[in-house]
Amino acid sequence: MPKSLQESRVLLPATLNPPPSIHSINDNSKWIDVYVIRTEFGFNKQHRRLRCGGHIINLVARSILFGTDADAFEDDCQAEKEIHDEINLWRSKGPLGKLHNIIHWVQRSGQRIEKLHKLQLIENTALNLEDKTTYNVVTDNATRWNSSEAMMERGYQLRNALDSLVQAEVTEWNNYVARRTQNGTKPMPKKSRTKPAIVDDKMSVEDWSVITEYLAILKPLKIATKRLEGRPKEGKFGAIWEVLLTMEWLLKHLEEFKVQHELDEEPHLRIGCNLGWMKLDRYYTLTEDSPVYLAALILHPAFRWSTVESQWVDHPDWLVRGKAAVQELWEEYRNLPVEQETIPEQPTVPRKTTDLDDFMASIRKLSTRPARLPSATRDEYAEWVATTDPVSTSVADGN
Repeated sequence: MPKSLQESRVLLPATLNPPPSIHSINDNSKWIDVYVIRTEFGFNKQHRRLRCGGHIINLVARSILFGTDADAFEDDCQAEKEIHDEINLWRSKGPLGKLHNIIHWVQRSGQRIEKLHKLQLIENTALNLEDKTTYNVVTDNATRWNSSEAMMERGYQLRNALDSLVQAEVTEWNNYVARRTQNGTKPMPKKSRTKPAIVDDKMSVEDWSVITEYLAILKPLKIATKRLEGRPKEGKFGAIWEVLLTMEWLLKHLEEFKVQHELDEEPHLRIGCNLGWMKLDRYYTLTEDSPVYLAALILHPAFRWSTVESQWVDHPDWLVRGKAAVQELWEEYRNLPVEQETIPEQPTVPRKTTDLDDFMASIRKLSTRPARLPSATRDEYAEWVATTDPVSTSVADGN
């Protein structure tokens, strides 16, 4: 038995009756999924399994950036190899890989770092900027997608200085070739300098345009990650009810980017958009295995079934299966005793709203409907579904 499962016996010994609401959050961990949920507690492992939202977004982002073999690419990057082979490996990833090579080429030399700062000062002075702060590059790796985002964001900010640095290398190499070949009239002598790898990584205007598109695509993923990771001290965000709406929002964004780039000649961005959408759609489909996602949303006072109906209008079969799954979940819980617990009011910390907040607010408006009259023949769940509480409709603070 894996060590983590042995430890779980200490945390939840066999003599302890597990609460009926227990669910397992694991990032594709087969052992925890099968052993703890099914073998230890006898629960339906599919219904009780939750997936970490941040982990799903990480997989989506890595698909966008590195393609179908993101894990293999990461392994290749971490394996020991000659620097020339590593440069070629990254260059195969298009403009993203070329920028990666430039950033790491700068970072490997104190002299180049110094030149980078001097070029920034020249640009700041030429533009007559009051703030003449200069910046270092931000290096990335193939493990964390947000490191690639930070690298691209800083790289784009310093694009003029970086272009000047690389262009100096390109000019020096071209002049050397011209001298050795007498302006191209003779073949390059066998005993010649090796062409600097950085020359082939020179960024074009089109390459920088692709970088801005990558940043635009990744921005919603960053917002969603922040939303789903929650604020534990405040008890806000990261709730289960937010998962489906957040995934819906991301799917809409990725669908828009797919359409926008479907005719691009540059293949990496076009393919990345498709792969990212496919990865997210797969995990969105898998939420059907765990009815708690849907139950949490329809039990939120600001949403209920009308929200799901407005989003699944083209998928009536999803609604049929979803309502049956939530009803089954309700039957499992309806006769359990309920402990009344007063939750202290937490102070609200003002924050800027995001596009995701606006999306949730718009969904709330679409799903509003008149309240029905109470009925003595309905149980508590049916009564909840049939009514609307106009007081408890705020979602702005992630409650």
